[in-house]
Amino acid sequence: MRALGQKVISILPPAPFELVCSAVEAEFIKYAGNNWLYIKVVYINILYDLVRKLGGNYEHVRDAFAADPRMGRSHLDPIHASGHGGPPGRGAGGHCFIKDFAAFRAMYENVFPEDTAGVEALKGMEQKNVKLLRDAHKDLDLLEGVYGKNSEMK
Repeated sequence: MRALGQKVISILPPAPFELVCSAVEAEFIKYAGNNWLYIKVVYINILYDLVRKLGGNYEHVRDAFAADPRMGRSHLDPIHASGHGGPPGRGAGGHCFIKDFAAFRAMYENVFPEDTAGVEALKGMEQKNVKLLRDAHKDLDLLEGVYGKNSEMK
């Protein structure tokens, strides 16, 4: 299988990173990126609220935070449009973020039910994001697709 993967890579234009991996690894690579950004968006919304509540200027905090090379500028605006062209709002929306985080949280909960702290941390991020999206009326159709019509997040 690895030889076939290398053959495919050899006919494609060079990429900044190339890897032949298993389907399981590929799935987790996708989850890792999407879920990292999901958590970043939820955290930024929490930070935004706290800075503003205490009288700070979020844009100053954001710009200094973004200047740190460990952080980067992406996903630091708490109010933004989803990638699928919907209106701006708060929360990690879009087709991939909502479903990938819900799937990852459920998978983690099924594999590690004894890790109540880990499960609750993931559930807390998910609940906060669902509240942000609902309060902003952002991507409600996508929330319904993942969590069901008129259902609360589990």
